[in-house]
Amino acid sequence: MGISKKEAQALLNQNFYHNALNLTILDPNGNILATNYNSASGRLSTQSIQALIKHVNQSTSKWVETSDLDGNTTCINTLFQEELLIGYLLIFGPTEQVKGANQLILTIVNMYLNSNYKFDSNMPLTDRERSDIFVRELLLTSKNPRPSLKEEAEHFNLNIENPIYVAVIYASQPIKKKHPLYNLRNRINGRSLLLKDNVLVLVFSSNTALEYINSWKDDTMHIGVSTKRRDFSAAYHEAVETILLLEWLDPEQCTNNQIHDFNEFEALLPLIDAQIDVNNLVETLAQLDRNYEHHELIHTFWYLLKNDGHIKPTADDLHIHRNTLTFRIESLSKLLNMDLQAFDQRVLVYIALLKYFTYGLTSALEMADKLLEADAHNV
Repeated sequence: MGISKKEAQALLNQNFYHNALNLTILDPNGNILATNYNSASGRLSTQSIQALIKHVNQSTSKWVETSDLDGNTTCINTLFQEELLIGYLLIFGPTEQVKGANQLILTIVNMYLNSNYKFDSNMPLTDRERSDIFVRELLLTSKNPRPSLKEEAEHFNLNIENPIYVAVIYASQPIKKKHPLYNLRNRINGRSLLLKDNVLVLVFSSNTALEYINSWKDDTMHIGVSTKRRDFSAAYHEAVETILLLEWLDPEQCTNNQIHDFNEFEALLPLIDAQIDVNNLVETLAQLDRNYEHHELIHTFWYLLKNDGHIKPTADDLHIHRNTLTFRIESLSKLLNMDLQAFDQRVLVYIALLKYFTYGLTSALEMADKLLEADAHNV
């Protein structure tokens, strides 16, 4: 049990964090095992580190954070292997980025520390158990897979030296273990992992597999497929983001006539990946909607979005003058303190309106990693 300096440095080389964030991995005594600070001058003092460790050890939570007057936050997280405390993870950077990325980074680090990369066990594994471990480890791998993972891929007749696809299947009903897609390996060169009873992940390398998946999906399923790539973790996130964006942003196209690929929604991903508090915007819209005049402004903007931002068709639909329409949009911009002429902010309000009217919106990355985290606890 424990984490070596080599393992700690390998963790920081995974490129799963924002460049603006500074990460430090400590042993249980507070000694630095690895850090990505460029200079010693920016690092926390030993006294500050010990104070943070004392704080988190006394907390009922497994992490605590402190903020300074410069808009930065330091978050300290406890690291465990099974039930044993093996160290701490420090994340420092702009408050918004730390709050947005902390849970994702901690999830990846803990899964890295608790995963079975050597695929050894005191108890013999069934082929399904071995396959599940392999797929889960593959989805955690960004680049340069470990030799043991390559060996395991060879066992399953997958060449992970070349790019692969990752597909995520969301079903409205539990996916039975007798389903052909769950038993993908029996028919084509691919592997599957059931993250939840209605969420199935597939990894495969051929276009023939896409045709096979399409032929066996049923009316309960929606499918998102990544681009073909060697960054397996990114491919997994692409697949999750694709299916979630499909359901949130374009529910009318949520048909079962085709498999939806990542490229269809790639232009919208910065809005999802950006650490923007959509919930606050939804609450603001809900409050504004209680006032009749403000309700009219929201109603007008919704029609503008449905008309792809075109002024004249929207004014015609609402039977108002174009100048009146422009005035209403400017008024809503002031109320929201946003520039609704800007594409990214306009679409952000669209997402918030969708959530307010219909859907619950969760970060695609957050949902993806929570699924993997839950699965890791069951292994």
